[in-house]
Amino acid sequence: MIGPKRIVFLAKLLPVIGVVLILPPLVSVANVDANLFGFPAIITYMFAVWIFLILAAYLLQRKLPSSPADQSEQFPNKSSRNKSSGNNLSDTNND
Repeated sequence: MIGPKRIVFLAKLLPVIGVVLILPPLVSVANVDANLFGFPAIITYMFAVWIFLILAAYLLQRKLPSSPADQSEQFPNKSSRNKSSGNNLSDTNND
């Protein structure tokens, strides 16, 4: 089972993967004189990447925490510890 932190990381990484897959050097690999399903290979490649990104985003969003409150419970950070200790700079008096 993949942990919630890894799911968040993959969700942040997915747009980067999408950009890399549509960069001209990778797209030009599919620029050949061949037809797949009656379409040029480059068009089939672009639609395959598009469908992959949509499906990956759908599957990842199903596993992400549903609300920011759920996420803060699963991923406690330093700011929640600092608030409890009373070290808030906005409370100081500058007179």
